[in-house]
Amino acid sequence: MLVVDAGDGTLAEAALRWARAVVETSDAGDDRVDVAALGDLFERLRALAKHFSTQKRALTDVRRSIEGVQDGLHELRTSLVELVEEGLRRLRAAGVSAD
Repeated sequence: MLVVDAGDGTLAEAALRWARAVVETSDAGDDRVDVAALGDLFERLRALAKHFSTQKRALTDVRRSIEGVQDGLHELRTSLVELVEEGLRRLRAAGVSAD
């Protein structure tokens, strides 16, 4: 649930409220659950989920960048081959053996 949090803490807050409700409806006077500690835990989970999302987005950006560079290199290779072929055609047209 927290991994899909938009980063505004809405789902973390919902999870904390749910945990509080569980504690409040359990045995009265049961101090085994530290609600404040759970709140800290949910906040850390939310922060990690946000960091995970940021890193995933960065990885996607890197992949797109690599794809762009690959496309650019392919275009450069194609241009280089075309220039060499044009040079060879001109040499042949001039009667020069390029072999």
